[in-house]
Amino acid sequence: MKKNYLRLLTGLALLLTLTGCMRIERGLVIKSGGKMEVSMGGYMNQELTNMVYGSKEEFYEAEPEETEDMSENLGMSSMDALNGPDAVKTEFTADGTTWYGYQVKKNVSNFTEAADFFSDDNITFKISKAGLLTKTINIQMISMGNMSGSNSDMDYEDLSSVVNDTFYIEVPGTITSTDGTIDQNKKNRVSWSVADIDYGKSITKNMTVTYINVIPYIIIGVAVLLLVIILIIVLVAVIIFRKRRNDNKFTGVSLS
Repeated sequence: MKKNYLRLLTGLALLLTLTGCMRIERGLVIKSGGKMEVSMGGYMNQELTNMVYGSKEEFYEAEPEETEDMSENLGMSSMDALNGPDAVKTEFTADGTTWYGYQVKKNVSNFTEAADFFSDDNITFKISKAGLLTKTINIQMISMGNMSGSNSDMDYEDLSSVVNDTFYIEVPGTITSTDGTIDQNKKNRVSWSVADIDYGKSITKNMTVTYINVIPYIIIGVAVLLLVIILIIVLVAVIIFRKRRNDNKFTGVSLS
């Protein structure tokens, strides 16, 4: 059974004073046609991995003892999924360092199912159309209180300096406006820092992104193409009809 690497005592991370040494990423990918994928990942950077475990191999195999599960300690029970059967070992390079951890992805049918995936974070989703050619997604993330009933003595400032905690949305179109940060490598992805929600006091955070809805453009494009084809057919039919009429007039002329 895969060991739960999230049982790293948050106090240890603070003692190491490694800013941003841990990473939590949750996100929603909206695909063309309305299908959605939710994801959750928890990672530790290479420096902290080597300091605590000696190597990434030991990191994936070891289970820190005499520590508390971070998901329980921070009141984020949804992160227990990272120790479940659907979690996949994930390694990537970002921000100039290599990260090791686990990621869970799941296909969902609607925003209600997406919210259920992040249920303990008490996230509610709202979607509305802003005109015909754009869509606006409004996300409201509600904190359940300071540390969500955690028994940790660390406050928001301590944790937010140790954990890079983000929520992102990836949309199937060009982003036209948002109050988040657009990814420089993926222009259709926007993210927000949510450390103040996860580790802060009871507050509500609103996140908004508006993007071009490609479906109306496709419909309009197909309609225009069909109209052009119809006009061409009509024009050709008119030309043929006139040519035949002229030919009939010519053949019907008498020379006597």
